[in-house]
Amino acid sequence: MASINALFYLSRTGKQSNVLIHLILTSAVLCTPLQVEVSGPAAAAFNQQVQKLLRQLDSDLLAQRQAAEKALIALGPQVLDRLPEEVDSAEVRQRLQRVVKTLQLQASRKATAASRVDLKGKMTLASALKSLQQQTGNRIEARGQLDALVQVDLQQVIFWEALDRVLDQVQMNVDPFLGGRTALALTARPPEEKLRQPSASYGGIFRFEPLRVEASRHLRNPKIRGLKVALQVAWEPRVTPIFLSLPAAQLKVLDDQGKPLAVDNLRGVSSAAIEGDRTAVELTVPLQLPSRDIRKIASLQGQLETLLPGKPQRFEFTRLQMKNQLLKKAGVSVILLQVDQQKEELVAHVKVAYEQADQAFESHRGWVYLNPAYLELEAGKSLKFRSYETLAQGPRSVTLAYRFQRPENMQNVRFVYETPATIVRQQVSFELRDILLP
Repeated sequence: MASINALFYLSRTGKQSNVLIHLILTSAVLCTPLQVEVSGPAAAAFNQQVQKLLRQLDSDLLAQRQAAEKALIALGPQVLDRLPEEVDSAEVRQRLQRVVKTLQLQASRKATAASRVDLKGKMTLASALKSLQQQTGNRIEARGQLDALVQVDLQQVIFWEALDRVLDQVQMNVDPFLGGRTALALTARPPEEKLRQPSASYGGIFRFEPLRVEASRHLRNPKIRGLKVALQVAWEPRVTPIFLSLPAAQLKVLDDQGKPLAVDNLRGVSSAAIEGDRTAVELTVPLQLPSRDIRKIASLQGQLETLLPGKPQRFEFTRLQMKNQLLKKAGVSVILLQVDQQKEELVAHVKVAYEQADQAFESHRGWVYLNPAYLELEAGKSLKFRSYETLAQGPRSVTLAYRFQRPENMQNVRFVYETPATIVRQQVSFELRDILLP
């Protein structure tokens, strides 16, 4: 089970003091909300059931083999750690491959589903944030007002709505650029700003909010005019999307008289590849400029299309002298093409290929360069790479060269690469209401 560590930082400048509490959740780059694991006597019984089904996969009867495959899938993703990596029977191997792919996809969909929160009572802001973090796996950094009291009554409320309800009681905001890719940084909110929760729409791991409305009119050519609505799309920091897009054809916009507002360029798409240290992006909705008697957008509905990384998998190579070593898990293959060992440097050439990657390897593949790649040494130590370079790119693959300082003792050195097992495509609907026009 993940653990919580509270680190307090105190800095003073003259008579001013500033206290920062940094609530750190020990977790992977992609983590899921806390789940109950099978343990004790239940674990032993579960293991026996899995072993029985594995033997049944090799039954002489086709119906028995098919039933065992379905039963393993029905047990869920917790079976994955109990399945053998190598088997002698070709048919059993094929069936296990199907089981693993199906369960990996299930695990990925669970990991990319919205976190939900149960929280009730009167408590300090620090206690509320700690509970939100423990229940969801989302790291939160808060500055000031940690002793302020909040009153909440949340039952299976999705994370973003729960956080907004808490922050609205203490006049705080989320700055998407201060916490990096894996944390939400909270800051004080100007007193004139509106409440967060009534302005937002929630869908899956995402939060939608209109930030700006800009009307333009070309003074020389009156036919050139338009209205742009800038939407902030934020996500739970435990899952960083690969790509977001908002097709104009999926937009439905109504004015305050209940009439449609025309979307400019129905074939257009507002999109963003997720790069850099942030937990939100802006997408633009282009509309035709309405008449001056229209005071607000009563309803703006859309459908966000997104690619999300599934559960990370660890690929470990123990024989660095061998070329073209292939390891495959679910829908991803990692090939250690070769390792060049020089006097002071070691260079690992790695190819990462997906069976289905959608748009993840088109013009936005920055997420690949954030995948962990390192050498594992003796005594539990690891060595990070000095640099990397891209050697080749394909529609579903990329080949990279990682450069390491050569370890003094090469005995038992392993190369480890981690990457999501699957790329999950999702469509998320949202609706924003009562957007005032300039």
